Amino acid sequence: MPISRLRRSQYYWSGLWIMWSVLIGLLLLYPTPAQARSLHASLLRADPAANSVQALPPSRLLLVFSEPVQPIVQTITVMTPSGQQIIHGAVKISGNQLEMGIDARSKGSYLVSWQVLSQDTQPVSGKYIFSVGQPGGPWANSTGQEQLPFIYTVLQAVAQLLHFLGYALGFGVLAFLWLIVYPLQLSTVEEIQDYLLRLAKYGIALLVLAEPLALLAQSMGLTASQGLSFDIIGGLLATNFGWLLSLRLGAALVLWILVGAIQQGAKKGVRLACLVGILLALIDSFSSHATGSRAPWISLLAHMVHLISMGLWIGGLSSLTGLWRHQRLLAQKSVLLTRFGYLATTAVAELFISGVIISWLQFTSISNLITTNYGRVLLIKLIIFLAILFILALFRRARKQPIIYWWILEEVALIGILILAGILLSLSPPLLTR
Repeated sequence: MPISRLRRSQYYWSGLWIMWSVLIGLLLLYPTPAQARSLHASLLRADPAANSVQALPPSRLLLVFSEPVQPIVQTITVMTPSGQQIIHGAVKISGNQLEMGIDARSKGSYLVSWQVLSQDTQPVSGKYIFSVGQPGGPWANSTGQEQLPFIYTVLQAVAQLLHFLGYALGFGVLAFLWLIVYPLQLSTVEEIQDYLLRLAKYGIALLVLAEPLALLAQSMGLTASQGLSFDIIGGLLATNFGWLLSLRLGAALVLWILVGAIQQGAKKGVRLACLVGILLALIDSFSSHATGSRAPWISLLAHMVHLISMGLWIGGLSSLTGLWRHQRLLAQKSVLLTRFGYLATTAVAELFISGVIISWLQFTSISNLITTNYGRVLLIKLIIFLAILFILALFRRARKQPIIYWWILEEVALIGILILAGILLSLSPPLLTR
């Protein structure tokens, strides 16, 4: 086998090995029955309490959660011992408490079901029973906070992966065009610009595709085994989740318009597009775990910087890989590589620093890296990140000129990191599971 083909085979097999390592790690992290709960908000206290027997009929129902929550459609449903739903007044919301009046005069067991959104727009639902006079009725065995279905985690991870890739291609590629290509003042800039704008359009398409998939994941997370509910979907769109979804779709639409303007000769539009990318990173930070950390505003800023740095690294690397074989860039390759090297180095440093800050604000101790699912996923992500840096350091010392297949391997490894990042958003940080 020729050396070039042998090297290409090695790079592809190395990339597949990294992807399989990520998948095996996820399988090892699949929750067992003893540790199945990976929810972002939990029910701390209820009045009437779960499994309690009330001597007198209660006139109100109070639910207290571990963090402020948002109601969705029928946030609380109470079923009587005869199987009828109690008609009640409006649900009163006060921070992490939900309260409503109930009429529970019939003797027997009552089933309370609830569904809410936590601060970072993750769905939480559950049910429990209480009895009046004495236990009885069809609800005696209906207890416990519900486990999110595995399909929810899969759908949310796929939606996040599409969003991250879309952000990297939509924002990162445009930043590469502005910061790297335009300053070179190449005679073939129009041809290069057309290629990069096509790449950015693919990213915008991924941004748009990710949103309905995220909506589907959220609705399935709430309905669990009950099937898809259009009422739940409508209720989700009326919450903070729907507001953030509309902002993300709006940002993608603005990016599409700006790309069209750039194609028509308005090169200043690329600066506005980069500004939209920064705002989109801020929007994304509100749907992360930042709102539940010890210092929310610092965490929001760190999440924003983390996403921007990721976009610059992956988007720039994708641009460089696509342009490297461009015949008219032969004379400018060294300059192109040098300029991108400075940008990539800055992005990697910001990724590491912001990641450390995010982890510090979400962890209660260093042991959380081993004792929690969130920590184990983060540890795998960190190992892959450090492995990329180690391979790049070895390659830089071994060769003077870069080989495109090393970049492809780097991109495959980065996609694995994005998969893990999506999984992290579906797990509870240690700070929220104390």
